[in-house]
Amino acid sequence: MWGLWFFPLAGVYLLLFVAGLVAALIWHFSRPKNVRGSVLKALSVPIGCGILPVALVALLISIFALFEKSDSELYEEVFGYAPEITEDRMLFDDFESDTGRVVFMRAEPTDDERRQLLSVPGLRESSQQLESFSQLGRSRGIGGWWISTDVSGEYCKTAKMHRASGFNGWTELYIAECFDAGTEWQHAGTVEDVYVIAERWGN
Repeated sequence: MWGLWFFPLAGVYLLLFVAGLVAALIWHFSRPKNVRGSVLKALSVPIGCGILPVALVALLISIFALFEKSDSELYEEVFGYAPEITEDRMLFDDFESDTGRVVFMRAEPTDDERRQLLSVPGLRESSQQLESFSQLGRSRGIGGWWISTDVSGEYCKTAKMHRASGFNGWTELYIAECFDAGTEWQHAGTVEDVYVIAERWGN
């Protein structure tokens, strides 16, 4: 999630580079010719101005990564038990603010793992539309949340929607069963993905 910082700041990087370049040129040519430094030294100013924010963002990403939960830990937080699904078949992201916490999950479970996921107490069929469900993750800027960019309506058109209220301390838990995901997932064969959104509002 923290990698998303790079893209909004691209304009800032460019602006700092241009500002550094202008400052370097003014500094270089305002000095007498006999005491001017090399052009390479002057160019180090804009390069440094451009690299500094990138280095700071990379440092922040590294620091926050130390405190982020793994996919297995997020799975256990949502469902209350350790997953049998391996991490190469799961993708999670989580967001927390003063108003609450949201966890997004995408997984490729086996039949047994799917049955376990759907054994959530109080889980019932939901009338929520698949498009509004998928858009919740996209609106957070999660590039890998929904594995298809197909807008024709063919992707997961037979999806089954589920919802549970109050499970494991979550205000709402939404599960979308995707029976016709095709072969867009990294593993070969017909894929039946499961998407999960867990929401907890208030402190």
